[in-house]
Amino acid sequence: MVKSNLNFTWQELNQEKAILYEYFRQYLSNQSPTEVLDEFRCLFIEGRSKQLNAREALEKIVFSQQGQEKFDYIINHCCHIIINYWSNKPELQEFIPRLIDIFNSVNPQINYYDRRKKRLLKLVCDFKNTEQYLKLTRLVELLSSSQTIDLSNNKNVGDLAKRYFYLYKDLLLGDEHSQEEKKMIREIRKNNQKCFEFQLSQHIIYRARLVQIARARQISQGAGRIIRRVNNPTLLSEKDLKIAIKQYMGKINQEGTIWQSAQKFLTENKFRRSYREYHRDLYRYLINSISPKQEDYQFANKLKQIFNQIKSPSNSPELTDVAMLSTCRQLLKYLVAATYKQPEHYQFIELVKCLGTVQTITLLIKIVLICPQAKPDLEKRFAILFTHYQSYKLTEVPWLVKSLEHLLVAFSIYFGKIDLSIAKII
Repeated sequence: MVKSNLNFTWQELNQEKAILYEYFRQYLSNQSPTEVLDEFRCLFIEGRSKQLNAREALEKIVFSQQGQEKFDYIINHCCHIIINYWSNKPELQEFIPRLIDIFNSVNPQINYYDRRKKRLLKLVCDFKNTEQYLKLTRLVELLSSSQTIDLSNNKNVGDLAKRYFYLYKDLLLGDEHSQEEKKMIREIRKNNQKCFEFQLSQHIIYRARLVQIARARQISQGAGRIIRRVNNPTLLSEKDLKIAIKQYMGKINQEGTIWQSAQKFLTENKFRRSYREYHRDLYRYLINSISPKQEDYQFANKLKQIFNQIKSPSNSPELTDVAMLSTCRQLLKYLVAATYKQPEHYQFIELVKCLGTVQTITLLIKIVLICPQAKPDLEKRFAILFTHYQSYKLTEVPWLVKSLEHLLVAFSIYFGKIDLSIAKII
């Protein structure tokens, strides 16, 4: 056994973890998935390996202070090496969930006499309580072959992570992930977004055809039966989906659609000479066309209070791109959620309650339409909400699920790559 080395240098640690990474890369290319899983379990759970160099490298890591501090990162990266390799081979993807099964089989109550196994058990159990492990399980769920999502009463909000591709970056990735891992998540997001947008467009076309037939008074003659039914890909009711599409694509005031209103605001930016003008006009732009569902809710006053807390990032009175982006980011922070540790999202709950979901999402979309660079911030704010409520039952927070679904539709309309113009007739 390798002796404990509390003076292990960071350079030595990098050398030992590189040995582990390369070992798994080579093992993946030469062995079957079952053998890879067995070797992963043997090495990280039992502390033994067919390869002496790999076992010694792991021992040096777990018996050093620096190695223990970085163990979560190291085992997580080894998992990603395996997942990345299998995810690129359709015939091997079914083995990915079995990697998580190894962690699920770990019994923290076992009392090992072997010092190596005892240390490994503690480190692995600690890893299972990290945000990294949570992201790993989400990724595995995302890569599972099943495309359907069971929405039984016992399901939690966290079980819906696969649906919301706009949350993938914040829910699945961290600074510690490699460029290869980030690229994989981007590809998954791209494919799932494309799939959802196609399903949404097909459903909208289906609904539009039904409307056309009804208008032609042919529905009673059975004409509607020859149209192939396309299910609603959202979790919204048909009524709510229709309301959402009408709001996001239709005219909502004299200035036209939300998109047209945003373009008008952007065009007028060239005539604004100071941040003060921008600050004033942005407030007017946001309150325009927003009508509270509850008549006694003073939305304009509430928003004014938020604007009073927002300042330019510099002392310069000039209007700059940096100042505009900072303002929009601060708005999203106040309107949705603050941080993972302290979400402070009472404002968002109040907005949903008093404005309604569709107008709340409209308010947020109006911000990112005039400042697309702030869209990642909006996604991050919803990832904070999602993470905060991930262990809640779906029936406990229907307002959150509805908001996530509305954002799914709104993003598809404004930032997607499909033509949904036919939706105007449904």
